[in-house]
Amino acid sequence: IFDLRYTLKELKSGWYVFTITNARSTDAGSYSCTASNSLGQASCVGKLTLFPLAPPNFTQALTDAIFPVGGILKAILKVSGLPLPRLTW
Repeated sequence: IFDLRYTLKELKSGWYVFTITNARSTDAGSYSCTASNSLGQASCVGKLTLFPLAPPNFTQALTDAIFPVGGILKAILKVSGLPLPRLTW
């Protein structure tokens, strides 16, 4: 594979890191790697599946509420998005 977004870095003791920078939907698919030396070779294959990122969205939002002083309010809400949003109050 020749694409400047793809890099293979040798660490040590047989460890390597394959990196795809700025992954695109066209990068999805099967990737294989072959290791070889004077005694033979070994291969492995992995499938890369990519999913789209999404902005935060409340699928269950806060609603107006009336409750007594000293009571306990429990507000249930649900948010979606990728990466998963962090809520602040």
